[in-house]
Amino acid sequence: MVDADSQHLLWTALRWAAAALHQIERVRDSWEQFQAVRKRWLNGGTIRVTPEMERPSAIFWSDMQFLMIAVKHLDFTLEKLGRGTPRLNRTLKDKAVELRQLLEHWWEAEPARKHWKKYRDRLGEHAMPTQVAYEPGDPPELRFGTDPLSILELEADIRRVEGELIEIEART
Repeated sequence: MVDADSQHLLWTALRWAAAALHQIERVRDSWEQFQAVRKRWLNGGTIRVTPEMERPSAIFWSDMQFLMIAVKHLDFTLEKLGRGTPRLNRTLKDKAVELRQLLEHWWEAEPARKHWKKYRDRLGEHAMPTQVAYEPGDPPELRFGTDPLSILELEADIRRVEGELIEIEART
């Protein structure tokens, strides 16, 4: 028999997994919109730069940050569930948590400031969490950061965890 607290945590973990998977779709959609705008700029000749032109970028990076937040909360909830519950791949989780920290603390981007310093000490002075690699496909592959976090790998891992949580929930 599962107690009420464990049941609540199990459902909370399932909700965070669903939120993270939803955010992955939002990241893909906002990336496509961001790239479409950039292509228009590049092919448009002379353009007048306005704050509105930054909107697709802001939406894309907000979606990325919200994805990393969902992953962080999913991981936290899985830890609270304790033994016998699935865990996110440690490497993927660590990269996601690090990217969340860096994206949230953008004002600390100077070379000697906190988390950014650790990131650059580890990966080089020009390391940027906002570096993006894109490969077309169905679904497309997006990788973020100088030590790249693969969205496809993250999605597969979250789906694995979600499936295991669903199996646990079915047994309770």
